[in-house]
Amino acid sequence: FKPVSVPNPLCMEIDFYRTDMADAAELVPGVKRLGSRTVSFTGHPEEVFRVQELVLYRLKYEM
Repeated sequence: FKPVSVPNPLCMEIDFYRTDMADAAELVPGVKRLGSRTVSFTGHPEEVFRVQELVLYRLKYEM
């Protein structure tokens, strides 16, 4: 197997089902609003993973 090459910086976009989910995700530092239900974050791959986990964790307790 060849190792997978991950771009650095990595850009993550999340399209949520409801706008209030994007509202909650936007409160995380560094997360930018792209549309009514879409947010993005760009950074080092490990940082992007951590932010993704934080956004999903935050939604778990706010929704």
